Amino acid sequence: MPSNRKDLPIHPDLHPGLAALLGALDNATQTWRKELGEISDDSIAWSPFPNGHNIGALLLHMADTELFWIGEVGGGLPMTAEEAALFLSDDTQQYEARWPSPPTQPLAWFYAQQDAVRARTRQKIAAINDPNHIGRRPENPEREFTLRWLLGHIVEHDAYHGGQAVLLSAIYAHRGTMER
Repeated sequence: MPSNRKDLPIHPDLHPGLAALLGALDNATQTWRKELGEISDDSIAWSPFPNGHNIGALLLHMADTELFWIGEVGGGLPMTAEEAALFLSDDTQQYEARWPSPPTQPLAWFYAQQDAVRARTRQKIAAINDPNHIGRRPENPEREFTLRWLLGHIVEHDAYHGGQAVLLSAIYAHRGTMER
């Protein structure tokens, strides 16, 4: 392959549609992590307003959401109470712009939590390997979601919140130079 060609990482043992979506998810994560770069431990918990978005809570929310949609809705495996506590599931109110303070940990710890969930996602996708597989939300089993939609949703979610983390890092780095 020419060195100037870009392509998504493809998982050869998966249905082609799922392989492309999983490749897009891995690529999105790699892209925003590269853009985020090395950040200070202080910036992880910093928020531009009280109870607002912060990088640490965003990263945990991304893992939480992936685990919920792929593991629970797609795979029928409910999140444990320990996982819900780790990912601050009950404390995060994203639609009300109320984000909890994250644990005091370095960026690598947050990435390790996400990477563990991503490994589970890969296992679940490989075990099902059918884009038309139907998943259901436990609280509303009449609604059906194809595995293709679930994985596509996680791609969007990862890119959306990854971009927010990058923006928060930039605002943190320049907060002293911003006009008031």
